Amino acid sequence: MYARQRRKVRFVLGALLLLFGFAAYQVGLHFWGLHHYRAALAALGRRAFGDAGAHLKKSLAVWPGELSVRLLAAQTARRGGRF
Repeated sequence: MYARQRRKVRFVLGALLLLFGFAAYQVGLHFWGLHHYRAALAALGRRAFGDAGAHLKKSLAVWPGELSVRLLAAQTARRGGRF
């Protein structure tokens, strides 16, 4: 009986560890994208369109469907002369 409970506890702990790892990865990915989005805004303030485009490309890798990021990337490309 004790071995069966031990196995269940190990299974639950392993599942919680996997769940925690996945959640930490998703949170880290979100903040990585947010960092690059803010860096792109700062680069646009300096009128460094190439740098802003590179940062926005990384943000789009995290949020490919986010319309505000897509619009800003399109505006940045247009301002940089890449239609």
